[in-house]
Amino acid sequence: MAKPNVYLLSLASDCIKNTLNLWGIVATKYGQYAAIENLNKQIADEIFKMVVNQFAITNPSSFGFLDGHIVLISKIDEEQLIIQDIFMITLFRKFDEDWEKREIISDLINIIKLLTKLIKAAVDRNIYYIDSYIEAFYEISYLILRGLPKQYENDNNLKKDDLEFTKLKSVKEYLEKELFDCWSQLLTKLFTTESHLGLHWKQSLFAVIGVGIIRYDKTKENTLKLQLIELINKYLELCLKENTKRDQGIQDDSWDYLQLIGAWAFAFLEDENLAKNIAKVVAEFRPFYSSIIGLSSSEGRHGYPEVDMRSGFFLPWLRNLQAQNYLKKEEWDTFRLWQKKLMDKEILKSFYIIYDEFRKPLRDDFYKKIKEKRK
Repeated sequence: MAKPNVYLLSLASDCIKNTLNLWGIVATKYGQYAAIENLNKQIADEIFKMVVNQFAITNPSSFGFLDGHIVLISKIDEEQLIIQDIFMITLFRKFDEDWEKREIISDLINIIKLLTKLIKAAVDRNIYYIDSYIEAFYEISYLILRGLPKQYENDNNLKKDDLEFTKLKSVKEYLEKELFDCWSQLLTKLFTTESHLGLHWKQSLFAVIGVGIIRYDKTKENTLKLQLIELINKYLELCLKENTKRDQGIQDDSWDYLQLIGAWAFAFLEDENLAKNIAKVVAEFRPFYSSIIGLSSSEGRHGYPEVDMRSGFFLPWLRNLQAQNYLKKEEWDTFRLWQKKLMDKEILKSFYIIYDEFRKPLRDDFYKKIKEKRK
């Protein structure tokens, strides 16, 4: 790695591939010895060191689709394990005793934290392919939020000492809390340094919120609702803080995503106060523009995110989970329905009406002043 060339970069990627294969064996055939030695964490730490070493290279491309970031998180070869496979292997590992279940949850959290650390490191080093890591975080989030395997269903009478559950009642709630804690860390890191990240990282990150919203809509679990509201408030506060700090304010699409989660809060979480507060903030702080060709507002598709030139926001396709048949046809059909539900025209329209009640007087006043100035 000190003097990289095509061959040595390929060799470094092979090291990551082989370590992932070893991790697959450990994650599948887990025993008490592995737990004592904490092998899963050791492997995760070594993976982190390997990948960060590749981050340090100015031009890390090996021209063979075998770069470290690709072999770790992108499914190019059906036979080669990636970190999403390791997560699935661990999630479905059988257990008979409580200590085995505790080790499974600990191993799952280690994987979530590994991805979180890698994303932070990629931001610090200005890595251009950071979107792939955020996409991997989103795919693992989906595997948690869609619902855990049946072996975790009968865990509602866990003792306080188990996994330090405190007030949490189940493995599902514990994993969701850890996942959303990492989401909150990533949001702060990415949002405050987004000047070199482009526009697409928000799609995967807010898709996690979208999947969580759908999960709540199905289960009506109050703990999940409270966590989602906390995350939405976190983003609202971050937008206001960063908009004040920056001379030019935050990027237009930041307001778009705030408006979108405001619509979700109103329609699915039924938190009218939060939704109206978001509508008021976006209406007051979203900028207006004027130019020689006319007056305009940066509101795109009624203020909702535009992911590309052809469409508004959509849940990214779970492409790295497809080859292994982790999701059956029924689940893919359900996933498509989730997309329709989150972007239902009536839901978006209903919230836009609330938003426009705050926005219209400001818009009219702005246009009036501009016209008077031009006269």
